[in-house]
Amino acid sequence: MPESYYNPAQSPEYTVQIRRLQNSDPGNAEEVFNPLFQKLVDNIHANHLYKADLVNGKVPEAQLPDMDYIGRGEKGEANGVAPLGADGKVPDTYLNAQGGLVAQEAAPENVKLGWIDTGNGNILKFYNGTDWIAVNAVWG
Repeated sequence: MPESYYNPAQSPEYTVQIRRLQNSDPGNAEEVFNPLFQKLVDNIHANHLYKADLVNGKVPEAQLPDMDYIGRGEKGEANGVAPLGADGKVPDTYLNAQGGLVAQEAAPENVKLGWIDTGNGNILKFYNGTDWIAVNAVWG
């Protein structure tokens, strides 16, 4: 007999109630076991598709499960949470920069910091909105 496999439904629906097997059920693969296993395969496939849609933002908020999660309306809102950028990090615009210095050869991405340019004699620079400008030295 050739092997046959369970094929998930094209548009599976998650089934909450799946009948338990009873001791009195006949040990019949086609009438008892395969229908049960098919429902389990379809549930796994439906869950996989739902998670993929959820990650890709294709699930309408009204269809999200009733659970403790951060709602889309709370992202970027006062007393909410900051959204993540494409790199998976919180964008600098949502961070409260208190100042500080960074010492390195390349200009920092965070233009709210002071930069000690170690590639040019440890010159202190600040960002003026367009360019990194050297701070004038004061000798006394």
